[in-house]
Formats: sequence, C-alpha cells, structure tokens
Amino acid sequence: MGKLDRSTYLASYYDDELLRRRVNTKLNRQESRHTLARPHHRARVAWSDLRCQRM
Repeated sequence: MGKLDRSTYLASYYDDELLRRRVNTKLNRQESRHTLARPHHRARVAWSDLRCQRM
C-alpha cells in the first residue's frame, strides 16, 4: 500500500465513525473465531498425541 493511499485511508478512518464501527466489528468477529478455534486445535493435537503413544 502506498503512503498516499495509507494516509487517505487513515484520514477517512478517523473522520468516518461508520467505517470505524465496521472495521471494529470485523476485527471482533475474527478474534472470536480465533478464540473458538484455539481450544479445538489443542484438543485435536492432544488426541493425535494420544493415538501416537498407543502405537
């Protein structure tokens, strides 16, 4: 991203409350997905480790 593009985006981000809300909503959604996925991944790794130990 060029410096001019970045500056334009940041100016509009600071000026536009609706844009800030949309960006924050998307960030919160991504963080929620990662929070849910982390224990699931750990459980799969633990299950895989148990299966390897039994063999």
